Amino acid sequence: EVRRQARKRGVRVTGSEIVGLMPLDALLSCGKYYLKKQHRTTGIPEQEILNIAIKSLGLSDINDFIIEDKIIEYKISNNESSLANLTTKDLLNKTSLGTPTPGGGSISALAGSFGMALSAMVSNLSFQKKGLEENQQQFILIGEKCQKYKDRMLELVDLDTAAYDMVINAIRLPKKTSTDIKKRNLEIEKATIKAAEVPLEILELSIKCLENIIKLSKIGNPNSITDVGVAKGASMNVIINANDLQENKKNKFVNQIEYYNKQADDLFNKINIIVDSHLK
Repeated sequence: EVRRQARKRGVRVTGSEIVGLMPLDALLSCGKYYLKKQHRTTGIPEQEILNIAIKSLGLSDINDFIIEDKIIEYKISNNESSLANLTTKDLLNKTSLGTPTPGGGSISALAGSFGMALSAMVSNLSFQKKGLEENQQQFILIGEKCQKYKDRMLELVDLDTAAYDMVINAIRLPKKTSTDIKKRNLEIEKATIKAAEVPLEILELSIKCLENIIKLSKIGNPNSITDVGVAKGASMNVIINANDLQENKKNKFVNQIEYYNKQADDLFNKINIIVDSHLK
């Protein structure tokens, strides 16, 4: 709009700035707008979309636009202690220590996020591939979904560790009186349910990604077919936590696991067949 108003007056906008803070969605919307104008896919990481918006709006032409200082969600978040922000080497070393966390749930989420990143990569490579133009809208949709799943998986890396810490904190509550014991038992149950729900969400997201992968394996760039054949984890972490719950609550988780595992096995086998046919 600023550019339009400037053109009416015979001048050109060479830069702009945002005074104060702005919501993340506003800048993401700008980035997607300019990507579409450039006939590029929007199924790319959030950071890249923001960079496109900043560059296209000239937000760093007057003063440096520091995302962490200008976007509300980035300003108020505290990611300094996040496992997902560690280097790969530091996270591997931290995992190998003699401490319970990060454990299987966090690593399942991390592994899943890599699978989803690869799926987004194949979507973006397929979008650029000549001869596959008729499926570009599907590549954009799959890419956007896989980016969303990937980002949520990274959040679950920390949430799984936090859920385990909640269980430990509940176990350490005082148990001197009957009131203490009642409160402690209630808190342990709540924390244990949370500890089972986090890996269950990891499994659910993995199924959603597998559903998109099978589409991608059929219409995507055949040169990237091996990158499509990646997935699955987390169900064992649901079971080990659910085992500590009352039978009826445990069975609810067990039934969900059986349902998702059958889906995962079916989708994984179908993907393998398609990938193998390409390799042969």
